Amino acid sequence: MRFEVSILGSNAALPTYKSFTSAQFLNIREHYCLIDCGEGCQIAVQRYQVKAFQIKDIFISHLHGDHVLGLMGLLMSFGLNQRQKKLRLYGPKGIREWVEVQMRLMNAYLSYPLEIRECDSEQSELLLDTPSFQVFSLPLAHRVACQGFLFKEKLAYPNMRKDRILELGIPYQQIPAIKAGGGFTDAEGKFWPHEELCTPPPPPRTYAYCSDTAFHPPLAELIRGVDLLYHEATFLHELLKNAKKTGHSTAKQAGEMAKLAEVKKLLIGHFSTRYQNTDELLREAQSEFAETAAAEEGKTYSI
Repeated sequence: MRFEVSILGSNAALPTYKSFTSAQFLNIREHYCLIDCGEGCQIAVQRYQVKAFQIKDIFISHLHGDHVLGLMGLLMSFGLNQRQKKLRLYGPKGIREWVEVQMRLMNAYLSYPLEIRECDSEQSELLLDTPSFQVFSLPLAHRVACQGFLFKEKLAYPNMRKDRILELGIPYQQIPAIKAGGGFTDAEGKFWPHEELCTPPPPPRTYAYCSDTAFHPPLAELIRGVDLLYHEATFLHELLKNAKKTGHSTAKQAGEMAKLAEVKKLLIGHFSTRYQNTDELLREAQSEFAETAAAEEGKTYSI
């Protein structure tokens, strides 16, 4: 089953003619989520042909414009397209008022239920628990209340060996019990243990989204060993003073965090528009952590 993230926007602060501010489309086993919704998100959705109208959950890291200014437009578009299914929205304290005030001033309504949950940005919380994955908040160090998000796949059931099903004539009705750990007794009375009927499931996958934040060592323990870490890299390290002043990280610090947390792969983003391309930022992050890529809008990354 797929577990992948598509980049809809990777700029910090400002959209440009070619690129947009923060937004990501996450597919976890065909459960669709949106992470942040900066200006231009709806254009990116159409440009990259993602299944936006099937989104079930939206996660907003904080209320700075480059992460949330596209949200009301998207919510209204869902309504204009007569969405009926419930949508869940997660964000920092204040996001409920942010939505409700705009709805009131526009005298607007939605065609679907909108469930809003405000997060405690000071501690990690379980936000969503589905049969196949969980989502936790991650406290970040920014100028306003801000959290990242950790997406953790649950361990799947083992896979049945098709050769054993055919060889032993295992009835379809007994397969769920065997996958859950049971065995099977064949027509001759021989018992076949679970281990001889199934192959182990793949290890569960994890994805951590960490934007915006200053370099924050306590974060490392919460994201230790994740398969893919998205970490902001707004500036080159020569502008460390700017990073500290604005509550952001340098590309070097993003690499340091990946190394500290012993993650498998690092994806950097939230790039300042002062940089014409990401080459220098990528090289700087790779100097600390070799398995690093720079986020490219329109590209999908498998986890």
